[in-house]
Amino acid sequence: MKSLTLALLLLLTACATKPKTQICLADRRGATEFQLRGAEKTIAALPGNTDKEVTTTMIHNSCHRLTYLKGSYKISIYEDPNDANYRRYVQITNTKKMDLSETQCLDRAMDDFKSIPDTFIQTILSEHQKKYAWKWQDPEIGPLQWLDCGTSKNVGYFDSLATFIHEINHEVREKNCLFTATDQNLTCFKFEKNLPPRSLAALEKIKSSNPKHQKFLTELQDLYMVRLNQPFTGLLEEYNSYLLSLKVYSALAEKHSVLTLSAKKPSERPAILYPLFELYVLRYLAQLKKGDLSLYEKTMSEPNFKNYLEKSLSHGKQVYEKWLQQLQAEQMKPYDFEIHFWQESNLLRQELNFL
Repeated sequence: MKSLTLALLLLLTACATKPKTQICLADRRGATEFQLRGAEKTIAALPGNTDKEVTTTMIHNSCHRLTYLKGSYKISIYEDPNDANYRRYVQITNTKKMDLSETQCLDRAMDDFKSIPDTFIQTILSEHQKKYAWKWQDPEIGPLQWLDCGTSKNVGYFDSLATFIHEINHEVREKNCLFTATDQNLTCFKFEKNLPPRSLAALEKIKSSNPKHQKFLTELQDLYMVRLNQPFTGLLEEYNSYLLSLKVYSALAEKHSVLTLSAKKPSERPAILYPLFELYVLRYLAQLKKGDLSLYEKTMSEPNFKNYLEKSLSHGKQVYEKWLQQLQAEQMKPYDFEIHFWQESNLLRQELNFL
């Protein structure tokens, strides 16, 4: 299975205001070293990574960007040169997935996205271009680095389109606010501060008949739900991003018959992780309800949350069931772990009255 972790973006914002005299990233050694160590730990936790013991070396040093290489992974610590605050970004990219030989790669992808009749996808593309105009065309830190244009329109290219939307959705969010897959504006949540982290939703065991799939999914859970044990809003953000990826796959399958173009072997077709992340969200709520009913009720009464969740679950069910129909039309079946996660998720939908 192709690793779906092509790039991981961590947004770190400092509270200080930029002084009159410019201070470059290299001069803020303590902050950048802390971010570099965090990036190295993330790389060590990535599923299938073999570069854990490789020495990290600096390959670029300018005032607003520091770039390091650790095996096949590139770490970029950078900031918007026009930002009035010290807002730093750390970006980790698997260079094996990059092929920047086509200068028109981004235009090619935008043409394909325009052919997808989904207003939300167009909205999120527009929002990202406005927010990050300063890096939109940058091949190293801009969205181009998520695209695979080095080959013909095969599974690598289509996978990269789904990853592209997934990742830029992470970037357009604000603190506690998401661009959801069902609304055209930011939806913000004000949850109780004592909500447990998202590890509450971790599965006791990942079930798959394929040992490679089980290993990948176990490592993925360890990364998302343990090592990057972020708040509940972080889990909602991932859930929303995987719903967007599913929408892209389904739209491409309808237009390009991506399932027949994906690979010579059906086993190499894209894996859909939406059922897993829907299960994580519902399992989080079920576990919260079981452990602290009062906190669960406060969470469900948050002004925007229940409406967001009901709409997203309804939309997600509609899109995933359409995907299953597309698989059937191509005489294919979903992976067994997708079936298991979807069945478990449907049971929790009933338990929590989200039918």
